[in-house]
Amino acid sequence: MSDPPFNKLTDVWNRYVTEDSLVQYEALKKDIEAQKTLKGYLASPLPSDASREMKTADFVNKYNCQVILAALEHLEEARKNKNGVKGIKGFFDEIRYTISGKTLTLQEFESLGVRMGVPEIHFGYNCASKGCPPFRQEAYTEENVIRMLNENASVYLAEKTKVEGRKIRTSDLFFWFPADFFQVSYVTHPLKFRRRLIVYLLDKLPVDHESFKALKETSSTLIILPARDWNWSLNEATA
Repeated sequence: MSDPPFNKLTDVWNRYVTEDSLVQYEALKKDIEAQKTLKGYLASPLPSDASREMKTADFVNKYNCQVILAALEHLEEARKNKNGVKGIKGFFDEIRYTISGKTLTLQEFESLGVRMGVPEIHFGYNCASKGCPPFRQEAYTEENVIRMLNENASVYLAEKTKVEGRKIRTSDLFFWFPADFFQVSYVTHPLKFRRRLIVYLLDKLPVDHESFKALKETSSTLIILPARDWNWSLNEATA
């Protein structure tokens, strides 16, 4: 069985995703062949002996393909809504899509991907919003997926993690999916969550980032909070 068509997917993202992670929806909507490529990728099976890395890459690619195709279907509504596709009823948790022969909601498919044991997968998923981690111009593959997801995490966390006096605010993703990252709830095990989050941030943030310095030197006195600044507006490139 051949590998998924990574090259064809990269070609689509190269043409319709900008360097700043925005999507040229109007042009993609007119390109029926490109849409066929995305749909074909969604239907492509994985080899029976696929590695964890290939499965992880496949989950990210398929999630992003389905989100973009679904956004195209609801494009006018998403453009008008300040919350983009999130403002479309059931977009993530009710509407069911066929992905790899299974009928799932995007939320269900997203949770399956985390079972690969790579929490950084959350930094690869793109939910068609401007608040998302980087949307890369190339497909994830068995060879590049771990590197690219870690790069996404570093870039995204450097942008989202900020010092505010004795507080540090960081990505909402940690607070939405604490078990995926740290195997604990920040509600029931706040100290353990906090310790693991600090270790994670120190691993991902650039050493010259102001938050890195604060966490390294005064972490015991800092309050760590979610950014709560997610921008759900549609990630559409303007002409």
